[in-house]
Amino acid sequence: MNFVLYNALDKVRRYYNFTRLEARNLIITILVLGFIVGFNDGTTDSSFVYWITNMFNSILIVALAVLVHESTHRIIALIGGYRAEYRVWWYGLMFGLILTIVSRGKIWFLIPGGFIVDVLQRHRLGHFRYGINYWIVGMVAFMGALSNLLLAMSFKILMYIQYFQGNPLLEKVVLVNVIYAIMSLLPLPGLGGINLLYASRITYVSLYPALIAAGLLTLYAGVFIAVISFILVAALAWVIFYFTYEGDSYAE
Repeated sequence: MNFVLYNALDKVRRYYNFTRLEARNLIITILVLGFIVGFNDGTTDSSFVYWITNMFNSILIVALAVLVHESTHRIIALIGGYRAEYRVWWYGLMFGLILTIVSRGKIWFLIPGGFIVDVLQRHRLGHFRYGINYWIVGMVAFMGALSNLLLAMSFKILMYIQYFQGNPLLEKVVLVNVIYAIMSLLPLPGLGGINLLYASRITYVSLYPALIAAGLLTLYAGVFIAVISFILVAALAWVIFYFTYEGDSYAE
């Protein structure tokens, strides 16, 4: 157990750092998504100072969501013997930016990109050493989205404290992370969701509806019921998909 932990920590220590290209793309991603989130805060205050303050707060919130998401990708991939490298989806950023301007900030489209993986050769001795394990890659994608959902739940729990109740900044943190988690698993080329779908159809059909349900209930109900719904929806979706489609495909 200590060797496994040491090996994982050694991978993170050696290979966690983002490349210069990744850092540049992450900064661009954060600025664009921050602009999308902060373009319209829904208030009647049209002063420039207020708008700049709201934009600054939105960029910080988006930075937290993006860095948690991509750091989780990197760490989970390293534990599995791979290095996940962030790849920005320029079309997604442009579409989200245009949609924000056209809708005057009423519609958020937060799909910045996904990742590619490389095998860490020196750390694969004694294990499957060549090629890509698509199951691990799919789990890397899912854990990134799950990290945002857990972050949203953490801030939701913080809002149970009387001092933070009704705090609009914390509400935006929860909303941004829920939307980011859900949209990151859309089965579109360039996003992480396509990796989970390729890894296992039944896993995707089970976990994605569960993530959506838990995210929405985190926003509009509570964390406890969101966690319970995640488990129940995942189990129900697995059973329905298996007995209506997946089981028949195995029989053939």
